[in-house]
Amino acid sequence: MDLSDPMQFWLLLFAVAGIAFILGRSMREREPGESRVERRMREARQALEQFGALSSDKQAEVDALVRDNRIIEAIKLVREESGMGLKDSKDAVDARRRELKGM
Repeated sequence: MDLSDPMQFWLLLFAVAGIAFILGRSMREREPGESRVERRMREARQALEQFGALSSDKQAEVDALVRDNRIIEAIKLVREESGMGLKDSKDAVDARRRELKGM
């Protein structure tokens, strides 16, 4: 394969990226026998538990931001107060938003 040809280079790069994506998806953290829906439900439950660890003042502040549709600011606040990562903070805010919609 001649990688000096730009078309072949991009095709090879695309193929490698596709394989990496597929491998990454297949190696996600999953409980044995757990489906995607079950994993998402478990993650949402864990996120709400972590949200519950925040002080009641901060929970009220996050709720107000969610009601005002200021989701990014709510995620930032959860990250700052809990020390969670971006994905976990986003999951917590999303789970809380779904919980507030159901009320």
